[in-house]
Amino acid sequence: MAVENQVEVEHDSRLATQILDYFRRHPQAKDSVEGIARFWVGADLNEVGLALEKLVEMELVQKRTNASLTLFSRKSVK
Repeated sequence: MAVENQVEVEHDSRLATQILDYFRRHPQAKDSVEGIARFWVGADLNEVGLALEKLVEMELVQKRTNASLTLFSRKSVK
């Protein structure tokens, strides 16, 4: 991840940084907002949702939705 993105994330949200750290340790991980809130970071569901949306907007995390479930995963580096 680029240094400027890390600085922006750290300034914006420690929660977003925790999520990115989890992805760094577990690059194949995928989970829902609920799973990330409960099992990864132990934080409020709404705050985790906002942090994830910010990370998606910054193109650091990808969001995939099927008929009944939205999953978040680490953005592939190409």
